[in-house]
Amino acid sequence: MQSIGKLVASQAEYYTDQLRHSVGEDVPVLRGDRRPDQVDYYAGHESPSRWVGSGLERIGLQSGEAVDAELFAQLMRHETPDGESMVRRYAAHGKVAAFDHTFSAPKSVSLLYAFGDSDVRNAVTTAHQRAVAGAVAYMEERASQSRLATKHKDADGRWKVRARTAESDGYLAAAFDHFTSRANDPQVHTHVVVINRVWAGDGWRAIDARRAYAHAKAGGSVYQAVLRDELTRRLGVTWMPVVNGAADVAGFSPELIRHFSTRRTEIVEAVERYLAEHGGEAHRRVWQSFTMETRQPKSHPRGEALVTREMKDYGVTADVVQHWQQRAADAPEDVAAIVRAAVGIGQRSHRPAPEAVEGAAERLVEWVSDRQAVFTERDLIAHVSSLFPAGANSEELVTATRDLLRAAQRSGQVLTILPHAESGLILPEGVVLSAEELGVAAGQGLGWVSRHGTVRFRALPGEARYTTRLQLQREERVLGAVGTRSPVTPDRGVLEEAIAGRSLVEGQAEAMRHLAELDGRLVALVGPGGSGKTYSIGVYADAIEASGHTVIGVATSAAAARKLGEDLDERWTGTIAMLRYHLDGYDAPLRAGTLIIVDEASMVSTADLAWLVGRVETCDGKLVLLGDPKQLPSVDSGGLFHRIVSSGDQVVDDLVRVNQRQQLDVDRQMLNRLRAGEIRAAVRDYLEAGRFHIGTDEYSTKAAMVDAWWSDVQHHGLAQVRMLASRHDEVWMLNQLARVRMEQTGQLVGAPVVNRWGIEFQVGDRIVVRDNWYNHSDLRNGQTGTVIAADPQTGSLSFRRDLDATVIELPKRYLDRDVDHAYAQTIHTAQGQTFEITHAYADAGLRAEHGYTALSRARGETYVWLNDAPGPLGECTHIRDPLTEDRIDVLVRQLSQSVIEPPAHDQGLPVQSATDRQLIEWRDELETIIRQSPLTKDHTDQLVALNAAIDQAREIADRLDTSGARAQVQLLESQRDVLADHATTREAWLEDNADLLHRYSAVTEELNHRVHARVAAYQLALPNDVHAGIGPTPTDPNLKRHWTGNLAHYAEARMAAGADADLLDPAVLEGARWRQAVQTFHAATTPAIEDNHPILRLVADRIA
Repeated sequence: MQSIGKLVASQAEYYTDQLRHSVGEDVPVLRGDRRPDQVDYYAGHESPSRWVGSGLERIGLQSGEAVDAELFAQLMRHETPDGESMVRRYAAHGKVAAFDHTFSAPKSVSLLYAFGDSDVRNAVTTAHQRAVAGAVAYMEERASQSRLATKHKDADGRWKVRARTAESDGYLAAAFDHFTSRANDPQVHTHVVVINRVWAGDGWRAIDARRAYAHAKAGGSVYQAVLRDELTRRLGVTWMPVVNGAADVAGFSPELIRHFSTRRTEIVEAVERYLAEHGGEAHRRVWQSFTMETRQPKSHPRGEALVTREMKDYGVTADVVQHWQQRAADAPEDVAAIVRAAVGIGQRSHRPAPEAVEGAAERLVEWVSDRQAVFTERDLIAHVSSLFPAGANSEELVTATRDLLRAAQRSGQVLTILPHAESGLILPEGVVLSAEELGVAAGQGLGWVSRHGTVRFRALPGEARYTTRLQLQREERVLGAVGTRSPVTPDRGVLEEAIAGRSLVEGQAEAMRHLAELDGRLVALVGPGGSGKTYSIGVYADAIEASGHTVIGVATSAAAARKLGEDLDERWTGTIAMLRYHLDGYDAPLRAGTLIIVDEASMVSTADLAWLVGRVETCDGKLVLLGDPKQLPSVDSGGLFHRIVSSGDQVVDDLVRVNQRQQLDVDRQMLNRLRAGEIRAAVRDYLEAGRFHIGTDEYSTKAAMVDAWWSDVQHHGLAQVRMLASRHDEVWMLNQLARVRMEQTGQLVGAPVVNRWGIEFQVGDRIVVRDNWYNHSDLRNGQTGTVIAADPQTGSLSFRRDLDATVIELPKRYLDRDVDHAYAQTIHTAQGQTFEITHAYADAGLRAEHGYTALSRARGETYVWLNDAPGPLGECTHIRDPLTEDRIDVLVRQLSQSVIEPPAHDQGLPVQSATDRQLIEWRDELETIIRQSPLTKDHTDQLVALNAAIDQAREIADRLDTSGARAQVQLLESQRDVLADHATTREAWLEDNADLLHRYSAVTEELNHRVHARVAAYQLALPNDVHAGIGPTPTDPNLKRHWTGNLAHYAEARMAAGADADLLDPAVLEGARWRQAVQTFHAATTPAIEDNHPILRLVADRIA
């Protein structure tokens, strides 16, 4: 895909080092398929670097030419080849010299390159370079603009940022091809270094980085689609299904791909180093846990021949190829044979038929509704690429995305969102952000948390935003339940008896009394981790049940559901998925007046919440949500719990001040400050308490973390000490390092069992199961235990479950899918759990909700581990992402960024939901504003005509050489300058009002749709009063066109009066003629506006 990293000027040498060492004398390389007299040119004489970008012409460079090391270093210092500074006179010298856009091929494609013959390697290299070119063109068109920003204070004295986009000539960039990963595994990738300067308007300016981050995923999907297209045509390979925009070549198993993964190699090296430091040795079993061997290694021919190649592939030395051969020998499958079988005869890529796009529009609605509340065109490109399993070029992909959007809009299932009016970003007191920081945060869709609340960055100016009718219906159902009365309430006397029967602290008892007073269909009980939400709710459940109602409990995870079940005195509890299976699968109703209690409600998706509300509506029941808005949200489309809590209606927050988990004052104070948005003060508290540990590199940090974990295990036991991280690969490494400690201290005994992924389990191992198996000892996702028996012959094991000490046997088929080690886990899976001591690794994925969740899991101490060294950029060790800030400052910023997406209702108004009268009023208001603008649609034509006249006048002046002729040239030039100033003012107004124009375009498009629909309805069933107003339908075609225009104006007038709304009811106008009329209108509807100029023409035509 595509990753983006920042570079500083001093890093130029890491790239230019490639240029000094990539061309030289021949180097011997081991190859098993060549005779000693054969020469193997690995890259087919491809240049390892090249200039790219449309902006190069201005500085005299040519796209496609080899990169000159000295010129590249100059550009990284923001100097032109002539030595001119590219930093404006009064501008600050920014730290970011360039952005590294890394485009990386799927691992299977890299294996084609590494183990294929020279023809295959040449095809892969060419396909990859063309795919990079297509992706760069996509990015350059959408993300090479600059941003002119100014700060000012509003009427309340708060600082605001106002910015305007400036178009540029395009990128100044250099592409560097690499063929190995940072662990020297096969990995075809290219670093496109985009200099952080573009010519925009009147000079050199920094790039608006937020656009690049916003389009990063879409640009990566374009790269992947073009790569598939090229390789299908060149090598005839077929592909696995496209997932998140990418696909592997068919025939390469997941085990083989994982065997050659970069991260796997890094973990092997970390384990080897840890073993050496702690007195162990790397015996066969440790290696086996990473080489993914599920059967005996295949025999490979010995006596490989020495051949030579010209060293054109950076990093592919003789030692690297030997490393590849050794890795192939240890692989679970014969990789060379798989490569030969995968390559066929080149063929033309198949494109989806138009009806396939129409069909995909129906699937799009549910797909996007489950994932995002609001989306843009760029958000859909990765999804649309799945329609092109054999690939496509970038134009085809973008066109198909727009066709899909239009098809979904024609069906009425995708709606345009009118963004709420926004006027810059309010900066919290004491917070100063650079324009680049603003861009990065906005591009990644993040918010800034302060005591003023969460301030969200707006979308790109003028960018159309959409939601689905399904999403809005789900949100409306949930939000409507808050204001609907439910008859399910407890008897107050019974409630007091229940409170007296359970030892509640004062805040908990008050919360239950307050909850009993709420009569909404949906109510929320808010409290931080450790406040006793599930313990307290048992009292409420007792009182409800005593009033004759059924009580059930659900959660998103089996572990949370089990904990809720314990506090509900073993009433029925389970996951939401399990409840849906029982009720929907068997068409079973709930009992009348059922109370459903939902734990960890912040993690419940909008789709699940809407389903739960629908169920309690049907049975006239009640829904109680338990959760904490400061903890992790749903991984799917969500945000409703946070909306409900922030509204304050039907919400109980008495538990916010209750904390029965953290035992130390420093932890209580730190968590309180995090909740209040006092991030830096909270971090300072932890620093002073000695809770932060900063390592010099990734390995030393994690090794020290595991040592500290092991020390705590000696006092509290394995089940009560846990390591946490936000990413799965970090958890994997921590688990493997922990196993080294376990083995060296004699905790692991006997022969190991190895699953298909190469994960090793021995007697003594702590494990966690990752899938529900209800018919097998009621096994639930998230349950943990200790291995007590392992059988390498059958590949099975038995473990003693922590929950109830039950011994459960896990067969090989389950072990191969759904079992991990339980020394470390992701923060997401830890939500709702409690430990004695936790160690949290602050990796790059940490954000506000991750941080709060991780830091609130322990009764005792929580330690935070940070790596102070810059991490690898993309796939290379020799190129590092520069750490230009103090590590604590980086952590503060991470903990200030939210991952919560607001619901669609909070992001804008669906224009299709507005009444006819609202639409007309909005249009008239917007046109009043636009009439005051400097809009003249023929500026461009006038400038072209004036420039032509100036050229002609100069020719005459040169020929006549008279003062009159020269004066005429000066007169024309002054007129052109005046007109150019007007054009500049006009363009600035367009940019400043991009969102306003987007609103105008959406409003007029919807209004025109409704007018045309009424015209179609009138023509099918013309009301008598319409006949009276404009006369009968003429038979003459010319008169009929004029009559239809009058009918449209008449329709709008009647819309403003609220008349004829029933004409659009399909029940009134069924049949093919009606559908054809509406489809004809939709087909002629103005497509999504690409830029400001079509909008300008639309506006100018409208108000002329």
